[in-house]
Amino acid sequence: MNRFLRFKNPLNSGNLMVSEASTISSSGRTRWKRAGLIMAMLVSFVRAFQLNVSGQAISAYSFSTSTITNSLRSLSSFFKTWAFALVMLIIEIGASWGQVNYIQNWDAVTTSGGWSTNWLNTTSLPCQGTRAVRKNIYTTSTAGAFVSPLLGTSNGALVNMSFEYKVTNWSAGTTATPATFGTIQVQYGSTATGPWTTAFTINSTNHTPSTACATRNLSFTPPAGNLYVRFNCTYGSGDYWMYFDNVNISQAALTGCTGTPNAGTSTISSSGGCANASLSLGATGLSSGTGLTFQWQSSTDGGATWSDISGATTASYTLSGGVAVNTSFRLVSTCTNSGQTNVSSPVSYSITLSGICACATY
Repeated sequence: MNRFLRFKNPLNSGNLMVSEASTISSSGRTRWKRAGLIMAMLVSFVRAFQLNVSGQAISAYSFSTSTITNSLRSLSSFFKTWAFALVMLIIEIGASWGQVNYIQNWDAVTTSGGWSTNWLNTTSLPCQGTRAVRKNIYTTSTAGAFVSPLLGTSNGALVNMSFEYKVTNWSAGTTATPATFGTIQVQYGSTATGPWTTAFTINSTNHTPSTACATRNLSFTPPAGNLYVRFNCTYGSGDYWMYFDNVNISQAALTGCTGTPNAGTSTISSSGGCANASLSLGATGLSSGTGLTFQWQSSTDGGATWSDISGATTASYTLSGGVAVNTSFRLVSTCTNSGQTNVSSPVSYSITLSGICACATY
């Protein structure tokens, strides 16, 4: 199917320009075709302006009022049209590249700011500024998924995210909740309903009870396309407020990788527990850009030998079935442009609760 773009040259009303744009399956290519058409418009406008002004026969010896007025009108029309076309060009190129930059601290709004509406905007004990969001999680309200609005269009490069959080006893919020409160999974997806990939987990192994907010930093590499994030909060024990504040999400510009990629630092959702319990692997400090590939590996002999984990080819990966024996994990990053490879330091999971887990299955 072909579409025709028709527009009138503002400097010559008798000159009707027609351009053809093919509608193809790739939205990126269609955007670049439109960007090319806009560039053609710019060139046409410049040429029309040159002809129009030169037609006024302005010289050092001729400055009639009508000549100057017509020239100024031509100049004004030209620059208005040029500015409009330039803005369209920037929008089209930006849309084809994509990139996410998002900040929310809830100070300027009195609602959840486009996030899940069952979370409350509050002025009570925010992390910084004047406001934060919170939800009461307890025995009969054990789930607290906090889903973002559309954050933008991912270009497939590395995303860096930081946020502040705290968990305090209901209702005054002035007493720290014990580390057994439950879990917070930081997840990302391409729709507001998932499916979700876990990039980072907070639980009793890495949460320090406090009435002060803690800052967390993480990185993940989402695929190109729409980007949403979710704080998936699950109840463990207690009756508490879960707070979030100062969410900052930024994505690097997409460029080709070069040289040796960063090794990164591996992360794991838990360092020990039951056999076959779900585990989330991630990494921070990775390189970004086109041409990067990732492969998670595992070792069951203390790192003497390593084997690729089938399908674990993203910077963040969830082992839903966990492991049956003590296992170490590491991430291999490769820049295909240079052929160089680097390996993260390993993280380990130990089976420490086999007896308790066996009893729990009865």
